[in-house]
Amino acid sequence: MVAVTRPLAQSIAEAADPDRWLIALSERYPPQDIARLREALDWVAELYGNTLNTDTQTSLFIHAVASASIVADLRMDANAVIAALLFCVPDKLSNATEQINKRFGSTVAALVDGILKVRQLRQLAQPQHGKAEDYAQQV
Repeated sequence: MVAVTRPLAQSIAEAADPDRWLIALSERYPPQDIARLREALDWVAELYGNTLNTDTQTSLFIHAVASASIVADLRMDANAVIAALLFCVPDKLSNATEQINKRFGSTVAALVDGILKVRQLRQLAQPQHGKAEDYAQQV
């Protein structure tokens, strides 16, 4: 079983102050990973802007940082944390995979693609969308 090492409230609080979050991560990740995380933060801040998350009706950017904070708390590598930040980039860019691959590499692009597929399955599993099994066979 996986355990998060601190309260969820702290992850959410850090989402409101991404600079503080990066400083905290600098104890855990090397400088080159912090630079990549900074690039991802800056990019999604621009892409997500003031967009609201449709599920939570909160800022998409803050939701992404809180999600990434949880992933970091699980001691995942920087690629996984970056992928958590970028989870909604495919909704914003038609060439998202190409852009992510160019900026962050093929591993992050593959992780974001996996997140997208899980999100699509979740949407299809809702009663108004039809059968998730049909989509799962396509994937």
